[in-house]
Amino acid sequence: MLSTTSSTINLQDNFLVLENKRFHYIWLRHHCLCSQCCDAWSGQKIYDINSCTNPPQPLSVTRNDKNLIIDWQEDPQHQSVFPISWLLNHAYDPEPNPNFEPEYILWDTDWLRAHPPQQHDFSNCNPETWMNQLYVLGFTLIKNVPHEALESFLTLIGPIREYARDGKFSILKSVRPSSEYACSDLGSSSNELIPHNDIVSWDASPIVGALYCVENTTSGGESILIDGFKMAEDLRREEPEHFSALTEILVDYWHYFDCGSYLMRSKKPLIELNRKDEVVSIYYSYKNMNINLPFDQIQRFYEALSVFMGYVRSQKYQYNFRIQAGDCLLFNNSRMLHGRKSFDPSTGFRYLETAAVEWDYLRSLLNLKHLQHPAIEGLSILNTHRYGVQSSY
Repeated sequence: MLSTTSSTINLQDNFLVLENKRFHYIWLRHHCLCSQCCDAWSGQKIYDINSCTNPPQPLSVTRNDKNLIIDWQEDPQHQSVFPISWLLNHAYDPEPNPNFEPEYILWDTDWLRAHPPQQHDFSNCNPETWMNQLYVLGFTLIKNVPHEALESFLTLIGPIREYARDGKFSILKSVRPSSEYACSDLGSSSNELIPHNDIVSWDASPIVGALYCVENTTSGGESILIDGFKMAEDLRREEPEHFSALTEILVDYWHYFDCGSYLMRSKKPLIELNRKDEVVSIYYSYKNMNINLPFDQIQRFYEALSVFMGYVRSQKYQYNFRIQAGDCLLFNNSRMLHGRKSFDPSTGFRYLETAAVEWDYLRSLLNLKHLQHPAIEGLSILNTHRYGVQSSY
């Protein structure tokens, strides 16, 4: 017979009520935290919920100051102990808690003037602070990063992605067109670089883009950042027909990579939405577009593209700054458009290096921070690896 020792727990046929939150018995059994059901090393589930011949039912439910204790009607007997704070953090009644990640702040130049973005010094910046800014605003700037420390600094987020020929770092220099560095991308030229997203010609996962300045003594060449999500939401509100066109029509992006060794090619909408109709990615690189559409789509696409490009050119969205030696700009490549104004190569030298880290590594670090709880802090994998990452800074 089902029993409870606390009047604060309401037991129903298929669920119990704790602190006005409902928890199904099958969910509770599936999420048992004991070492028989949950691996103490990785936190991964061991217990097979499908091994039950009947839906899980509690034999008794007990509550004390900290824990909810459930004895299950099983043979052999099994007991689950849930920290009440853990249960409330994972409550799904009426809906699950929001994502553990912080919310984006969408910005334009007026917003940034009113809220100047913090710049961080390599020697005394807190990784948690600049990582949070990178996630929330879509970019962060770390100053005075020694060149020899760049790789170890970036691996605070995660492993650096490697590319053919370039390896972990691509080099952008103000060089003559005949140079080896000029053959891969317009970024090595002195011409204006229209704000864009990187690697749009790849079917690849989102990245944290890194732009590191080794030297910049040229005249001009101010960097440009645009919050593509803010721009897209304004476009949705002000030009809904053009917004729809850019979410529906697939653009063919081409890029001759490694000086012509590869032709990278991908088809994707300029603005990508998820199932909730939220903007999740911007894929815009004018220099890599190869418009290959049916006749009936051409006019609609170019009209929408023209309006979008007007937004990109608008000073309302462009954050301008000069990147200096030792600066490392990190940005959410799926959200931020980045570019620069033209510069005069006869006035000095411009030498930058670029790199990329998977965006999922940043998200995973934030997940660890927001999921910290005594119920999981004892996991061996956290003690071994998480603290190793922290101490490497």
